[in-house]
Amino acid sequence: MAFWEEKTLDQMTDAEWEALCDGCGRCCLIKLEDEDSGILITSDVRCKLLDGDSCACTDYPGRQAKVPDC
Repeated sequence: MAFWEEKTLDQMTDAEWEALCDGCGRCCLIKLEDEDSGILITSDVRCKLLDGDSCACTDYPGRQAKVPDC
């Protein structure tokens, strides 16, 4: 069984988490949570660090200092 089928995101190492990335940029879209239902809705608004042409972070190593909830 693959590690991503056995572990939650919180249980993964940094290397395992990075191995999951296919560069789609979807995780860099702003998400909204409905307070009543808890449902997460992915918006079409992107993180300020996401380059819309390349779907790459413009400051990947420093992203968490600039975007704390990254």
